[in-house]
Formats: sequence, C-alpha cells, structure tokens
Amino acid sequence: MDIKFRVIEKVTQSTTFCNLKDDFKQLLPLISQKSEIINLQPYGKIRCGQVITNDSLIYFVSNSKDYINSSSKFKNDLSYLTSLIESFLKDICQQQVEFQKQRTQRLSHNIRSINANCLTSFFSFFPQEELSKKDNKLQNKIDKISRENHLDIPNLLLKLHKNHLAIKTEFEVFEKLYTQNPFLSKKRHKVHRVLMNVFYPFFNDFQEKRVIVNIYPSESKSTFDYDTIHVAFFHLFENAYKYSKPNSTIDVSITENGPLTIITYSME
Repeated sequence: MDIKFRVIEKVTQSTTFCNLKDDFKQLLPLISQKSEIINLQPYGKIRCGQVITNDSLIYFVSNSKDYINSSSKFKNDLSYLTSLIESFLKDICQQQVEFQKQRTQRLSHNIRSINANCLTSFFSFFPQEELSKKDNKLQNKIDKISRENHLDIPNLLLKLHKNHLAIKTEFEVFEKLYTQNPFLSKKRHKVHRVLMNVFYPFFNDFQEKRVIVNIYPSESKSTFDYDTIHVAFFHLFENAYKYSKPNSTIDVSITENGPLTIITYSME
C-alpha cells in the first residue's frame, strides 16, 4: 500500500505524524476532496485525498500507478488506513492519559506525605486537640504552650523549612522531567558549598539520631544546573537520614579524578 500521509490534530493544528516526501508537502493546500488528481512537476499526476475525522485532518498522497488509475481503490484503502490511524491515535492518547495520571499521582502522593510530616512536626509541639477548639485566641494559646513547655521553636522551624525544601524539590523534579524543553542553567559551583546548603536543614534530624555527619572541606568546583544537583543532594541526605544507623558517623568526601568530581558517602 504505497500511500503516504500527514495527520493534523484539528484543535491545535499541530502535526501528529507525517511521512510525506518534502516535495509532496507543497500539495497539501491544494487537496480538498477524498480523491483527486493533482499534477506536480517533475512527478506528473499524483493521487491525493483528504479525510476529516472527529479529531484529525488527514492528507493522503500517492504516485502509485494503481491509485492514479483507480479512484475507487484509493478511496477503499483510505478508509482502511483511516481506521488504523484512528485506532492507533486512540491507543496513544490513552497511554498519554495513563502516563499523565501516574506522574500526577506520584507528585500528589509525595506532596501529601511531606504535608503529613509538616503536620506531625507541628502537632508534636502544639497538640491538635488544643488548637482545634473554636476561639479567637489561637495566637495567645500557641504562645502559652510555648512558654509553659519551653518548646524548641527554632528546631520546629528548621523541620518545617526542611519539608518546605522537600516540596520545592518535588516540583523541581516534576518540571525538569516532564517539561518538553526544560531550562538548565549550567554554571560553575563550589561543590562543598552546595552540599552544605542542602545539609543544614537536615542537621537536627541527624542530631536526634545521634548521627555525626562530617563533610570534609574541598575547593573542588564543577559545572552543573544548581536546581538539578540540589534535588539529587536532597534525596541523598534524606535517604542517609532515613537509613543511617543511630550513634553512627557518616563521612562525606569530595575528590577529583581528572574531569570528574567524586562525592563519597561512608558510614561507620
């Protein structure tokens, strides 16, 4: 079946698929019927057709003698091809819907988990049953609880800040992975400084597990997109905190091997 075609989405007017020769593309504005002959030099007669479906505009082109000589054969094969194209596009569309659903579910799940961590941290300081009572003195109540229990408010703020960074990280991952042309700002950065920026919000978490983290000084620099590497380091420290053994020591060293910058985590 020597028929080439271009599929155009009706709503966006974007090309979904096209296998036409470049020379044949100039025929498209001239095609207005399901089957017609158009002359194109140096090819001569070309059998062309246009089919409009619910979602697509499909142009068909062939220089096969069988189709040039038989309009009925061309129309029959167009009907068959159109049904195949519609079925294929329907499957692709369904796959895209499922893919979008999965990635948004992942984002939703992770954000909900982080939000739960925020609430747990907050209500560990200020009991929910106390704050849920209807009155207009909530600020005074929080102040009273803080004073009476000598609460470590800076520690709470640090935990909330860490969870805020986690949410920011989730959105950055989402944008970098699923934006068609993500913007990457590659600049020269001192690796140790970036590591420390990510580590500070985790400091109290490690301290609560009595885990000592040694990030050894280094002047090594590397070229990378800050947001992307920040996300990677965030997950490294998050997993290091989750899976580190209490009363242990984690050493983080930065070395160079030619053009490579190597970051090594080791636990004792």
